[in-house]
Amino acid sequence: MAAYVSAPYWKHLAEVKGAPAWVASDKYDIRAKVAPPDVTHWQSLNQNFGQPAPVLQEMLRAVLAERCNLRIHGTETMIDGYVLRLGAKSPAVVESSELPVGDQGFDLIEGAKAVQLTKDGEQIYTFYNTSMPVFAGFLSLSSQYAVRDGTGLSGTYRFVLPRIASSPPDQGTATQMDVPVPWNLRAIGLKVDREKVKSTLWIVDSMEKPSSN
Repeated sequence: MAAYVSAPYWKHLAEVKGAPAWVASDKYDIRAKVAPPDVTHWQSLNQNFGQPAPVLQEMLRAVLAERCNLRIHGTETMIDGYVLRLGAKSPAVVESSELPVGDQGFDLIEGAKAVQLTKDGEQIYTFYNTSMPVFAGFLSLSSQYAVRDGTGLSGTYRFVLPRIASSPPDQGTATQMDVPVPWNLRAIGLKVDREKVKSTLWIVDSMEKPSSN
C-alpha cells in the first residue's frame, strides 16, 4: 500500500486489488541501504509511512519488483474525496521556507514541520515550510476521505491553523461532526469541497513470497 497509493495509504485500501492473501498476514523486515551521495537528500525528506514521499514509493516499488517478482498494472478510476481550494477571502498564508527554532514540533514530508500549542483549551497548529500538497496530505489523516490539493498555490508556506473542538462548544459554533475536516480552514482562507476525484486502481497480476537474503 505504501508503495502504490496516495497518503495516507489506509484511506485507499480498496484501490489495490488481486494481492495474494499472505500479503495481509505475513510480516517481513526490509533492510536497505541508501547510496552515500543520496544520504543528505534522503534525510531531508522527513518521510514516514503515513505520508510517504515519492522517492520512498519508487524505492519500495523496486524492492517489490526485485524480491517478490511483483507484476502490477494501474487503471484510472474515480473515488470519493475532498479537494482543497481557496475560500472567499485571500488565503492567510505567507510564502516562507522558515523552520521552527530548535527541535520543536513534528515532521511532515518534504521538509515541512508543524508545531502544536494549546491556548485556553484550543489546539492551534503552526505550519512551517509547508506546500499545499503536503498540507492536503496532513488533512487527509483526520478527514473522512482523502484530500487533494486544488489551490493552485505552488510555494511553501507558514500559517497558523486552529483545530475544531471535538466536544460541543458554545451554541452556533461548528463541531467536528459538522465539517469535512476538523480544522478551521476558513481562518486561513481555504476550504474543502467534496467531489469525485481521479485516482489509480492498482491490480496485482502476480506476486511471489520474498526469499531471505
